[in-house]
Amino acid sequence: MNEVLNRLKRVRYIGNQTAKILYKREGIEGVEGLLELGHERLKDIPGIGDHKAKLILESARELKDKLEKCDNCGFYSGKDLGMSLL
Repeated sequence: MNEVLNRLKRVRYIGNQTAKILYKREGIEGVEGLLELGHERLKDIPGIGDHKAKLILESARELKDKLEKCDNCGFYSGKDLGMSLL
């Protein structure tokens, strides 16, 4: 569980409590899960709301883009950094 929480907390605007709620209530384990959840469902989670949901999703997209670029650069991957997208 700690690995999942740490993975979620890599996304800006997600702290420990929000990570726990995302994991326990929604089964979210990483960036891709956040993006699939989407704005409408994310904003309804206690403590998030409309504005914070937009910020979280923006940060998640940026992180996913960075990790995908690393996977394609030939030097190292996001997985090598312990940043699996799950």
